[in-house]
Amino acid sequence: MPGAAGLGRRAQTPQPTALPLQGPTDRQQLIIELVAQGLTNREIAESLGTSDTAVKNYVREIFLKVGVRSRLELALWYEEQVHQGKSVADESPSVPM
Repeated sequence: MPGAAGLGRRAQTPQPTALPLQGPTDRQQLIIELVAQGLTNREIAESLGTSDTAVKNYVREIFLKVGVRSRLELALWYEEQVHQGKSVADESPSVPM
């Protein structure tokens, strides 16, 4: 059967690109902080005056940029940056080699 070989296979998790990336933009930094505070996409959208879809897209791009897969991992990453006294904007994303 055509396409049957792909059945039962787990979808690939998107990986960060191997290209050098800059740290999060100002807007992304703000969204990271709001995610770390536990806000939902809808709450973030309302506070920024944008749509849920726009926030969802920002969050997806942030995940790829900093190399995390969930909001929890993003919040932990953010707290680690704060604890180490680093600016989130100055951080180079972790890109697996």
